[in-house]
Parts: sequence; structure tokens; C-alpha cells
Amino acid sequence: MLRTPSLRDLELFGLEAIEDPLWAAIITADPVLLIGGHGTAKTTLAGRLAQALGETFWVYYASKALFEDVIAQRFRGSRLEFGNF
Repeated sequence: MLRTPSLRDLELFGLEAIEDPLWAAIITADPVLLIGGHGTAKTTLAGRLAQALGETFWVYYASKALFEDVIAQRFRGSRLEFGNF
């Protein structure tokens, strides 16, 4: 019988309130937005989950981003286009 994984297995403690919704999002491939103050283990959580799942993890600081970094862009001829491509 398979055991339900726990964030404690990843040495992450005190996150019980978000554990079930987090696993549900992973199973259903839904996006997750972690919101919290500095030092609340958001980056640590994401990094350890990615490592446990064998995925690549990279950090993107949206507060330091330029508009052009966030919005997809491409040149078509001499015209710059923004949007979902």
C-alpha cells in the first residue's frame, strides 16, 4: 500500500494547513501561487518539491522584472507584438 507523502518527508514543518491543497494541485497539474512575507519558506518549499519530483527549479523575482520580461513578445517584420503565442 502506498503511503501519502508528507512535507515533513522534505523536512518542511508547520505547513500542514496548505499540504492537502498543495498535493491536490500537483496531482491535477494546477498552478500554485505562494504568498507570504519574507522568511516564510516559499522558495524552500518550491525548491524541495521540485527536487523531490525530479523537476528543474528556478526562481523568478517578479518585483524585479520589467514589463518585457513578464509578457511574451516577438517581432513580426518590424513590428513588436505582445501576447500569448
